[in-house]
Amino acid sequence: MRTFELYTFATAPALLTIPHTVRRSNLCVTRRTLSRHRRPIIRYTSHVPDKMADSATPPTVVGDLNTGNESPPPVVADLKTGKEWDALWQMGIRPGEYWDKESPVPVLVEEVAAGWMPAGSGLALIPGCGRGYDVELLAKSDRFSRVIGMDISETAVKEAKTYLEGRNLDAARWDVQCADFFDFPVEEKMQFVLDYTFLCALPVEWRPKWAARMKELVAVGGSLVTVIFPIDKPEPGPPHDVTLELFEELLEGKGFKAVDGPRMLDDSQCHSDRQGQTGYARWLRVE
Repeated sequence: MRTFELYTFATAPALLTIPHTVRRSNLCVTRRTLSRHRRPIIRYTSHVPDKMADSATPPTVVGDLNTGNESPPPVVADLKTGKEWDALWQMGIRPGEYWDKESPVPVLVEEVAAGWMPAGSGLALIPGCGRGYDVELLAKSDRFSRVIGMDISETAVKEAKTYLEGRNLDAARWDVQCADFFDFPVEEKMQFVLDYTFLCALPVEWRPKWAARMKELVAVGGSLVTVIFPIDKPEPGPPHDVTLELFEELLEGKGFKAVDGPRMLDDSQCHSDRQGQTGYARWLRVE
């Protein structure tokens, strides 16, 4: 028998004594110690059974939220609610840890500098914005009348607002909202939407719904930029493996036309720990 510290999405941490292996197939556990946090973690796919007995099959890991770090935070097979995502943020994700990259994605920096986005061209949206580095970049560019960051985690939204309020930005140029991408009210169509590690974090079966929602959100003549990651990821997700072809299947001929890509990015155009796994495409909303 071993004693582990259990972190759940519904309750505070609790100590639980369990065998090294378990009989119930619905429980997948592993022990990780988060760097800097030094906190042992148990992750599992559903509720903890009341009785657990030894089994010949050892526990298996469901998947990580990626990202170059040796000890990623625990992730249940699919996270579907704000409460589940918020539980990860409440662990205290610091700048530069796990999925937080401390900077906008380099290819977006290039795109802003290239100047194809007309100045003052309406609203921009970044779903799954996290701490808001891409929001900051677009807000500073003055390319859009307003940049809206969105996240389903209340803690992520608070972190983003704290970060952005300290960056000397024009408050009229940006906002961060806690909302569900799929059902927030659309009062004005978007001239620009960025998807960077958003689709890959959603359950795979939601992908057609993601494409349909993008068609609802982007104005005709507007742009959807997809920074496509992770490509050729062998481990289960989230983040789930994606391909350049997947985005073509979801978007091409379904309200969008590719005007750049899909293509793989050069190493200088993506975050350093995502080189060789990141692609890009810019899509024009045509109908």
